[in-house]
Amino acid sequence: MREYLAWARSRQYSESTLVHYDYALRTFAAWLAARGLERLSDVTRADLETYREHLQQRGLSNGSRENLLQWTRKLFRWMEKSGRLFLDPTEDLVIPKRQRRLLPVPTEAELARLLAQPDITRPVGIRDRALLEVAYGCGLRRGELVRLTIFDPDLQRGALRVLGKGRKERIVPLGRQALRWLKRYLQHARPKLLAGRLNEEALWISEKHGPLCGMGMRQRLMEYAKGINAKTLMCLHSLRRACATHMLRRGAHPVQIQMLLGHASLRHLSQYLEVTITDLKKTHRQSKPGK
Repeated sequence: MREYLAWARSRQYSESTLVHYDYALRTFAAWLAARGLERLSDVTRADLETYREHLQQRGLSNGSRENLLQWTRKLFRWMEKSGRLFLDPTEDLVIPKRQRRLLPVPTEAELARLLAQPDITRPVGIRDRALLEVAYGCGLRRGELVRLTIFDPDLQRGALRVLGKGRKERIVPLGRQALRWLKRYLQHARPKLLAGRLNEEALWISEKHGPLCGMGMRQRLMEYAKGINAKTLMCLHSLRRACATHMLRRGAHPVQIQMLLGHASLRHLSQYLEVTITDLKKTHRQSKPGK
């Protein structure tokens, strides 16, 4: 199991993913030890089915059981592909699927009110407006926002270099408003927030003159969301979902959105597509075509 985790780390899996893998494998290892199984090559399909039942008896949700079993399956698949195992006992194992609910997406009207919340007469307000515009306009993850440096924006080309999951880089376009506010932040607000610390490379600077962390971004967004009495739950990932959903509604091609968001496949866009189709059905019912 340690060899597998070392392999995953060499493949540049994110630290959060490695933490989840480590927890899943430790859980599985503890269960194996309790049953007296010392070698992974001795694990059978029947053992895995018993393990699945054990997780269910613990009262874990379908989502938790799915994660634990999927990560265990990945271990055995890696062992088979690397020649450490002749047959993968998880090949036909039935893994319970979680019920994926459609997450709420802020409306364009809510986003407009949210973006107008920061006090742009203050450096912090200009920073927050620029951050929200970039988060929404580029559909970035929180970690991607945190990792941005002053070397990532290309203001002349209107583009932004993003370091995504697995340290994969991509170039995304900066929308007109995101570019406008980012320029204003870099020229007028960021130097004041730095207070002379000119060697700081982080793009977003806090009131304490250091890098703005993900928790700080979250807290600022929550404060602005309270100010507009938003009906939809607001978080940084809400802005990412809104970016994809609003683009789909306006006719953007799913492949373009996939490239913007940095998804490995179109499968990850299924939720955004479902939300858009749900809205389309609602509009279809209200307009009563054919009557």
